[in-house]
Amino acid sequence: MARRGENIRKRSDGRWEGRYIKGRSADGKPCWGYVYGATYTEVREISARKKAEYGIYNLNSTDITFSEISEQWLYSVRHGVKESTFSHYQYTLRHYLQPVFGDFKVSALSEKILEQGLLAVITPANGKQKPLGATMAQECLSMLRRICKYAAHFHLIRPLEIMVKLPQKSPKVLLPFTTEEQKKLITVIGKDVDEEYYKNVLSIQLNPEVKKDIKIVFSPEHGTANIPVQEVYKRAGYTCIPVVEQCSPDPDFSNTPTPNPEQAGAYELSLKYAKENQADLILVCDPDADRMGVGVLHNGEYVVLTGNQSGSVEIEYICSQLQKQGKMPENPVMFNTVVTSDLGEKVASDYGVTTEKTLTGFKFIGEKVAKYEKTHEKNYVFGYEESYGSLIKPFVRDKDAPQACLMLAEACAFYKEQGKDLVDVLDSLYDRHGTYEESQVALSLAGEAGAKRIKEILANLRKDAPTQIGGTKVVRSEDYKECIIKEGDTVTELTGFTKSDVLKYYLEDGSWIAVRPSGTEPKCKFYYCIKGASKEDAHNKTVHFQKAMDDLIAK
Repeated sequence: MARRGENIRKRSDGRWEGRYIKGRSADGKPCWGYVYGATYTEVREISARKKAEYGIYNLNSTDITFSEISEQWLYSVRHGVKESTFSHYQYTLRHYLQPVFGDFKVSALSEKILEQGLLAVITPANGKQKPLGATMAQECLSMLRRICKYAAHFHLIRPLEIMVKLPQKSPKVLLPFTTEEQKKLITVIGKDVDEEYYKNVLSIQLNPEVKKDIKIVFSPEHGTANIPVQEVYKRAGYTCIPVVEQCSPDPDFSNTPTPNPEQAGAYELSLKYAKENQADLILVCDPDADRMGVGVLHNGEYVVLTGNQSGSVEIEYICSQLQKQGKMPENPVMFNTVVTSDLGEKVASDYGVTTEKTLTGFKFIGEKVAKYEKTHEKNYVFGYEESYGSLIKPFVRDKDAPQACLMLAEACAFYKEQGKDLVDVLDSLYDRHGTYEESQVALSLAGEAGAKRIKEILANLRKDAPTQIGGTKVVRSEDYKECIIKEGDTVTELTGFTKSDVLKYYLEDGSWIAVRPSGTEPKCKFYYCIKGASKEDAHNKTVHFQKAMDDLIAK
């Protein structure tokens, strides 16, 4: 039965409904999200994970359990790791740690409880499960330490030292090379490759002689961007202030609440450095150095840009300078995904650059690049995704944060000479093309019933295709699974894409909403690109459309 304060109720149709706060408006009012399920337990579980995803648990509560704080930690690292890594984290947490520690109140945890519990995880007493091997035991210990560190960061518990004797790995037997022929098969990648990469990165500069009167605070979040980004800045002549505590390689990400540039915690230490040094720019890279988060000093405050926003600013700078310098190639093309904001496409169009869209995943952009390198039909200008990844020049085939760091630094320096910052540039794009607010909402539905419900949602949307959402007419819909486009009563073929379970609805006011299931998690993702007359209008419409979609899929 639902408890007071849980915001869970039983509907008149027999189903259960839960609501949670997923954000707050400018005036502090809560923005509610809704989840639905067949049972109270199901809705309670989904609500807990939604709260974790949005990071809005009441962390002052003494009742928060290990399951709740561990789910929040899990989603705090979601976008800082690859999907396969996240899936592994998810399995380890829910299969090994939560069954043992799940119901414990965080405030009651101690070294003794954690150590005894972990020993029970490693060597189960029920005889139904095999003892863990050395590698998995170490992973469980490492994850438990990270969760406790996360809880201590919010002052839920004191810092805890967990000491457990782990199973020993079997020694590896290394076989020596026996012939010269075998030795010739190995090529050591060294400084010659590094130098070639640096040369190519530095070649993306459009105004290398720009006055570099800016300060940049940079964090690799304990990842691989540390050396290449600092080296590129040194060679290009920029003042880079590294966040020293986050520069050392560390798989536990010890000095950051989260390495994910989409989460506010990734910027905590960088913001402190920026305020101390009056930095113009904050750049935060994820651990594998393919995505970059951006913070900009604007009117005395630091504003963190989304991936859609920083991508649009990059496009404006690159295209304007190519055009100004007479270097815009013939038949220029830009690539982004079907769930990336329209703003970047409008900016590119201003400069005569066409946009081609791909499915989610930068590999699809890489395939497009390779195609035109062979056919020479079009010439690459830029490629990016809404998820903070971009590629300036395609001498690599994936998102490349060092390139993005150099280009954003140059854009910042260039516009500073004109008395503007990057937020001013973004606002000028809104003035020209309309104001957009982009967001993503993930509906978590665990277990076999959850997977069935996700399929049901997509099937129902196809069966009863909405003609309006939130009172606004749907003027066009795209079905990437059935490969069809609907505009009124007209149905045409959707071509150029691999079949994928994605639905996209274009609204009469210039907004769109897309729906797709996650390929690796029990989630249904909703993407919103909402156009408004102002930032406030765009935000209010976003809240309205999100509630309308919640109501639509609940039917």
